[in-house]
Amino acid sequence: MTKLVDRMEEISERYRQSIPRLLKQEEEHGKGFYNFDPDQLKAIQSGEAQIPRFTWEHNPRAGRMLLVDSDIHKGAPHVGSIGLFQ
Repeated sequence: MTKLVDRMEEISERYRQSIPRLLKQEEEHGKGFYNFDPDQLKAIQSGEAQIPRFTWEHNPRAGRMLLVDSDIHKGAPHVGSIGLFQ
C-alpha cells in the first residue's frame, strides 16, 4: 500500500508541475484554448493537482503530462500508471 500512496503523491506533484506550462499555453493560444470554466480556472490558478472534468494523461513519447477531457479519456480504456501499482 505504501508504494501506491508514494506513487500517487509523485503523480500529483507531476500534475502540479505541469500547471505553469498549461497557463503558458492558454496565454500563447489565447483565452478559450481549453474553454475552461470558472471552477477549472480556479483549480488551475490555485495549483490544484486535479482540474474538474479534465484528466492528466502521461505522454511517454514527449515525457510530459497532457490535459484531456475526462469524457474523452473514459472512451479510450487503458492501464494508466496508477493502475500498474494496484
